[in-house]
Amino acid sequence: LLLRFFGASIELPFFELVSKLCNKVLLPVAVGQALRATPVKDFYTKHSSFFKRLQEVVLLGIVWNAFCNAFTRGLGLDLGNAITLFTILPLLHIGSLMTFFT
Repeated sequence: LLLRFFGASIELPFFELVSKLCNKVLLPVAVGQALRATPVKDFYTKHSSFFKRLQEVVLLGIVWNAFCNAFTRGLGLDLGNAITLFTILPLLHIGSLMTFFT
């Protein structure tokens, strides 16, 4: 709907996206699964509270980095389109809430 409204199109490099997905998701999962069969699992079990806190901090850092990069690079919208978007989205949200709760 937004692409039709703003009249834009995008092209995505499929193989580059798949290779990035493998490097960022599948490789760490495979390494983690392989480490479960080693004594590293016992070390993780003994220090699980530290690793849980570390996981939360790293996740927060990733979200914060993505948020800051979005505003540093710009949102990629013209001012008119941004005003239209920030007007229509709250109206749709309020309308759907009113429909749902009445």
